Amino acid sequence: MNKLYNLALGHLSKHIRFDWLMLFSGMLLTGLLLRTMISPALAETENAQYRFAVVQMSTILSQSPQSEAASEALRKRYIEREEALAKEQAAVQQAEEAFLEKQRTLPADELVKLESQLRKSQRDLKRSREDFREEVRLAKDQALSDLKKNVSFAIEVIRQQENIDIIFRESDYLVASPRVDITKKVLAYLYGQFQTQSQSEPVNVNVDADSEEK
Repeated sequence: MNKLYNLALGHLSKHIRFDWLMLFSGMLLTGLLLRTMISPALAETENAQYRFAVVQMSTILSQSPQSEAASEALRKRYIEREEALAKEQAAVQQAEEAFLEKQRTLPADELVKLESQLRKSQRDLKRSREDFREEVRLAKDQALSDLKKNVSFAIEVIRQQENIDIIFRESDYLVASPRVDITKKVLAYLYGQFQTQSQSEPVNVNVDADSEEK
């Protein structure tokens, strides 16, 4: 009985040692694989030095002189049409009030004619306002696209000057130290660029016919 017990116990011990050996081998292999995968990244990080920076795009797009100039150009471009639409709207409103006043006194045929003219004026005003809004929207989109291209160029200039490898915008990170924020440098570059362009623009001088003859 004791021999049978000892035989079974020895057989069980062999299985236990084998299982522990397999478990230890698996853990060792897993560790080696992880070290193989992680070590290159750590080595690259340790041996190479990368420079990072952040930039506040919303601040630049709202505070740059190019943005203010674009807004002013759009205002001057559409101010006359906007005022004309306002006058047209006032005229239609007056026509509506006049129609309501004459509705009880005019004959039926004249009332129908007046109402038809009023409906046409209302449709024309609605169409003009929709066309105007669409044209302004497209012009704003184009101006914003041009501004973003100019800002991206300015950021690239600062990146090269500062030997920066990667630049993040405010939507790409949670928090950053002020010393890695290049927003003011980009704005300074844009201000300098704007002043240079303003000084180099030719001044249009109107010369009348009499002056040309002299």
